[in-house]
Amino acid sequence: EKAVSILRDKGFAAMLTDVVAIGVPHRPGGLNDILQIIAAAGIDIEYMYSLIGEQDGIAYMVFRTKDADMLQKALADKGIF
Repeated sequence: EKAVSILRDKGFAAMLTDVVAIGVPHRPGGLNDILQIIAAAGIDIEYMYSLIGEQDGIAYMVFRTKDADMLQKALADKGIF
């Protein structure tokens, strides 16, 4: 919140947004497995992007949905979160 306030004071557009970040298995179909869980739960993805961990080489996907808690629960129910 402090960073958003500082950015706004400097004339930048800034806002806080809840997202869910998860490690994706580094293998063919790893992302597809995650997307299938999300689709089966009926969750719409507003946007997503990826990050690569510098130390461990793990890919992380960051998801923005209308309900981050619902996404976390859907993944946890499948043993992912």
